[in-house]
Amino acid sequence: MNTMKIKQQLLFQLFVLSVFSGIFAQEVLNVNELGPESGVVRRDPSDVIKVGNKYYVYYTKMVHEDEKERAERMNLRFVYPAGYHGDIYGAVSDDEGRNWLEMGPMVKRGQQGTFDSNSCFTPNILSYKGKYYLYYTAVGDGFDNLKYEDKNRTAICVA
Repeated sequence: MNTMKIKQQLLFQLFVLSVFSGIFAQEVLNVNELGPESGVVRRDPSDVIKVGNKYYVYYTKMVHEDEKERAERMNLRFVYPAGYHGDIYGAVSDDEGRNWLEMGPMVKRGQQGTFDSNSCFTPNILSYKGKYYLYYTAVGDGFDNLKYEDKNRTAICVA
């Protein structure tokens, strides 16, 4: 199965998981480890890459409780699900995308005051000359995307 077909299948799975919840979605999609979770948003999947016999995908993950605590700590208004405030996670499949296992965080937000303290999101993975490059977007403290000012600078990053 080619990687475009697998990405289409994964996008469909993420769509169904966002619409349906619990056992129904798991039975329909057989997603096992990467199923619906209360208070969790997964979005912005990267291209799917094949390395050996495994497939990898990266995405933005936001967790409700993490964001509520962060908003209170920084004295910000809390809105869920947030448009930003994510970390980059990865998942792996060894059966052509039918089952995905979340590998955990690949890139986490930086400490308060850094260029990536508010969010790391919209990842994509590229391979060049045997090396893999994970590109993503990052924004710092106070980012609100309302008008151009220093707090709304956006960084394009590579890991």
